[in-house]
Amino acid sequence: MSGVGIGILPFFKRGGERAQPTETKVVSFMSAASIPYDNTNYFSGKRRRTGKQLWWIIDDLYSNLKGRGSVNNTIDFISTKNIMYFHPAIGENATAQSLNLINTAQYQITWVNSWTFDSWGANPISNAYGKFGFSIADFTSNNFSFGRYDGQQIDGATNCSYGVYGAKAFGLLDVAPTSKRFMADTLSIVTNDFGFTLQSLSANGSTVKGFINGAEVVSSAGTSVTTGLTGANYEMFINAGNNNAGSPNFNSSKTFMGDFGCNALTASEMLILSNIFDAYQTALSRKPEVVVGYGDSLMKGNVLADPTLAWFPTWCKENYYCFLNIGVSGTSLQNAIPVNIAGTPNFYDKRTTVKTYHAGTHKALVFSYGVNDNGFLSTGTYTNANLSSQLNTILTHINGTLGWPFNRIASVHGYLTFQNGWDSYPLLYASVPTASNAANYATLCSVIEGICTTNGMPYSNQLAIMTATPSSVLADGIHASTVGNAAIKGQLNIDLAIIPPA
Repeated sequence: MSGVGIGILPFFKRGGERAQPTETKVVSFMSAASIPYDNTNYFSGKRRRTGKQLWWIIDDLYSNLKGRGSVNNTIDFISTKNIMYFHPAIGENATAQSLNLINTAQYQITWVNSWTFDSWGANPISNAYGKFGFSIADFTSNNFSFGRYDGQQIDGATNCSYGVYGAKAFGLLDVAPTSKRFMADTLSIVTNDFGFTLQSLSANGSTVKGFINGAEVVSSAGTSVTTGLTGANYEMFINAGNNNAGSPNFNSSKTFMGDFGCNALTASEMLILSNIFDAYQTALSRKPEVVVGYGDSLMKGNVLADPTLAWFPTWCKENYYCFLNIGVSGTSLQNAIPVNIAGTPNFYDKRTTVKTYHAGTHKALVFSYGVNDNGFLSTGTYTNANLSSQLNTILTHINGTLGWPFNRIASVHGYLTFQNGWDSYPLLYASVPTASNAANYATLCSVIEGICTTNGMPYSNQLAIMTATPSSVLADGIHASTVGNAAIKGQLNIDLAIIPPA
């Protein structure tokens, strides 16, 4: 992204360590966050930072907002654009991540219901949302901008990650038709993106622009709006929409990594602010690398008491990837009749829903199918030749039309085992799979791997793990146990390590 001058911050200057920041706002914020200027370590792994380093990161953030930092910017956003709130979401506890950098005594977030707080930011658990006493009436005109930075799980089109009364757009503001709003319906095309999302209403409410990670995604006519809205009905919520009655709806599962609100921004100003946000997240090593996963119940994490312990989300979290898990029970790679056991769309059906590749954001697309396909093969419903043809059709669309490089499209397969009595799955087979079924599955895996090899795609075959000790790695004869999911994740760290950085 152009204009970004921060990677890992220059913690040291010529002649020695950087001095302790003295900017009043920075000192006030870090003191309220209870982060002393010392060598205490926060977080772990590649995100480990000392208290001193966190001070410098916040100081650089504030300097960039004032137009004097390392990002190519001469605009004082705080003064000239009247930034009213900026929550950096830094620290390891609810208080630290609730604070407003602009004024620690104003617009502090109250976390409602269950949240966790870590190096990513604030993570919603169950019906969680936040409120900070900011009403859209606090914008004194119909010319204003606001946005947030998102990581981890992606929502669908019926979730609202930020705003009032709505469920559309990609979160953000959607208010009753007679009051302040953005043109939410026109924004529905960008529901599943990570990173910095910004919207601006200008020309007295007649123009709306939307930016994601510095790129303009929407520009359209707005709607005449009204001002003077007051009260709890118009308070903005984090990770939910205020349903125009002071209570949340359409709760979001996105990790909250910071937000802001200010006067209307031009397109060039939106790009600069996006660069500032991006530099800040990069300095914390939490700029999202997004992995999108398509698959069946094995990716979804069926039979586990906690599906978040399945191999896909745990592999993503362990490697600091943001992720979207589109695992659906009973689905297959190929299009068969019946379509699949669950009657839901398979990967062939879903190929047109894959999002366009974005360099610098998308780490990988992982697809994980095969067990249900083998059921079709075993019963004569489908053939490996047809599977090969349809996989190539899918890949042609993802690579040729949507721009995903082949070295970022990976297959994970080879779960099914046929030994020691751990091979009965009545939904898929009428009886215990025969030796021919096992041979079919081995051939199916080889077909997928052949296509991967031809196109230079990474892959991970789990057959060796699944056949080693099936009584421990399988929970019910086909779905991986906690032990099995951990083993799969470990193999992925080896096989998919060749995928380059986003």
